[in-house]
Amino acid sequence: MSAILPSRHAQLRLRAPLSRAEEICERFLCLGASGAQWLDDSCLDRPADLRENEVELRFSFTADEACRACREEGERLAAEDERIGNVSLVVLDSADWATAWRAHHRPVRAGRFFVHPEWVPAEGERYPIRIDPGMAFGTGLHPTTHMCLTDLDRCLPANRVLDLGCGSGVLALAAARAGVPDVWAVDIDPEACRVTRENAERNGLGDRLMIREGDVDAAPGRFDLVLANILSGPLMAMAPRLAMRVSPGGRVVLSGLLREEAAEVADAYRRAGFQQESVRCEEEWACLIMQRGGE
Repeated sequence: MSAILPSRHAQLRLRAPLSRAEEICERFLCLGASGAQWLDDSCLDRPADLRENEVELRFSFTADEACRACREEGERLAAEDERIGNVSLVVLDSADWATAWRAHHRPVRAGRFFVHPEWVPAEGERYPIRIDPGMAFGTGLHPTTHMCLTDLDRCLPANRVLDLGCGSGVLALAAARAGVPDVWAVDIDPEACRVTRENAERNGLGDRLMIREGDVDAAPGRFDLVLANILSGPLMAMAPRLAMRVSPGGRVVLSGLLREEAAEVADAYRRAGFQQESVRCEEEWACLIMQRGGE
């Protein structure tokens, strides 16, 4: 691959089944992609030939080496899984790139929260949260993040909140912005912890979050509310351990799961001592609120 000129920006695109999209995004971000776009059938600017339960992933880069590594990984994945394909590299001029980037990264309103990029003003918003595109992890656009934010607003007020698998930290930032006095953000990925710390500083909340690398045991004590936007498998596996971190009568907000996975996840938490309070769905995705019983 020839070098990309500084005045131009490389964008790697590929098609993948919805069930593998999050895994591929995480893999490419770890390989050095500086940002990711996720186009599914809910997006107005989606490709016309996009199939049902298929997404087009678009990755941006600031280094040729990362672009090359991700292209090779995309071609390898396509060779292994016939559902993955259309791996292509597009080179955009700076002006075209900026226009496309800003058009995709629009503000998101969820309950009283307003997640916005730098170029969108937030005057008059109750709980603004600035998450800039180009950062690894989420910017608030994904339906699971939107539902978690909405359900967080429904579960307030709370005294102690844990954002488990924090990614960009948007859920922890939202809790802190809403006035929760004790907020923890935990992730097994050190890069996620770094990004969360940067986002906290950017939002003037650097002294309001306790950020730790690790799993559910990295945060001490019990919490009134735990937010976990992960995947169905890990959510079910950690249910007994997570129950030990939730105060009697406390809640967990669980997402990152597909609509058809919600019942199985809810059953795992019932066995751990929770009752289902609500389930909501957006597109193919689901979000559960489960309440722990008293002791």
